[in-house]
Amino acid sequence: MTYKNEQNTNILYKGNKIDPNRVSDPEVMPLYLSTAHNVADLDDLQNTYDRKGYAYTRSHNANRDGIAELMTYLEQSENSVITNTGMSAISTTLLALLTSGDHVVADKTLYGESIDFLKTLSKYGILVDFVDITNLDEVASVINANTRILYTETVSNPMMTVANIKAIADLAHSHQSYLIVDNTLDLRVKKQSSNALSLATFLENHQLISKVYYAGLKSHPQHDLAEAQFSNQYGGMLSFELKGDRQTINKFLQELNLTKYAMTLGGIRTTISHPVSSSHYDTPEEEKAKIGITDQLLRVSVGIEDEADLIHDFEYALSQIELEEGE
Repeated sequence: MTYKNEQNTNILYKGNKIDPNRVSDPEVMPLYLSTAHNVADLDDLQNTYDRKGYAYTRSHNANRDGIAELMTYLEQSENSVITNTGMSAISTTLLALLTSGDHVVADKTLYGESIDFLKTLSKYGILVDFVDITNLDEVASVINANTRILYTETVSNPMMTVANIKAIADLAHSHQSYLIVDNTLDLRVKKQSSNALSLATFLENHQLISKVYYAGLKSHPQHDLAEAQFSNQYGGMLSFELKGDRQTINKFLQELNLTKYAMTLGGIRTTISHPVSSSHYDTPEEEKAKIGITDQLLRVSVGIEDEADLIHDFEYALSQIELEEGE
C-alpha cells in the first residue's frame, strides 16, 4: 500500500520553478539571489563547468560576472574582480600581489581603515612606508629594490589631496612596481561633482568655516593638477573645518535636515561624518596631526540632490549656530 499523495507532493514545487522560455530577454538583468543552481546529474554538473555556467553562487555569480564584464570594458582592462566592499577589494588586491620581504609605498593621508590594513602587513614580513604622495622626491627616496606596490587614492579621504597619477605611474613602472589607485566610476560623479563644487564654494565664503578642502576650489594646493587630471570633474567628497568646539559641531549636525551623519561615502544622498570620531578614530594623535586631521574637521560625501536644497540645508544649520551664539 502506498500513501503517496501526488497533489500534496506537487504543491511543494509550485511556484518554485518557472519555464525560462517564459522570462527570456528581460529589459534589465535580474538579480540572482539563489545560493545554488540545480543540476540533473554528474554529467550535467560537468557540462555546467565546461560552459562556465553557474552552480554555486560563492564561486560564480551571473550578476557579479555581468558587472565585471562591464567594468572590464569601461576600464579597457584585461579582467575585473567584483567584491562586496571597498576594503575587500583593497585587501584582496594587496594580499594577491604581496609576499614576505616585499615593500609598499603608500600615501600617508589614505582612508583610515586602509592605513590600518597596510600596517597589519608587517606581521607577514611586508614593510610599508607612508609618505606625502604629492611630493614625488619623497616618494622616489623610499623606493628600493623590494618595492612591489605604490598605493594611493585619486583624491585622499578626508584631506582631499590629489595624487599626480601619471607621474606616480611612471615612477612605479620605472622600478617594475605596481601602482594601485583607490578610485570611484563616472555616471553619478558628474552630478556629485557639480553639487560638491557649489557646496564647497558656499562653505569657503562662510564666516563660520575656517578652511575647506576641495580640489575644485582655486585655493586648493593641487587645483591645477586636478583640473588637468579630472577634466573639471573633481568628485563628490569634500572636507571643512567648522569654527567652535564639540558642542558647536553637535549643534550643527543636529540642525542638518537633508544631510545625515553616516560613516560611509559615495552614495546618492549626501552624508556627513567626523573623521576623528569615525574613519580615523584609532589613529594616534601625532599621526592625525601630521595628516592635518583636527577635531573641527567634518567630511561630506555629496550626493545627487537638488543643488539649492543641499546648500540651503547647510546654510540653515550654520545660521542656527549663529543664532545660538548671538543669544
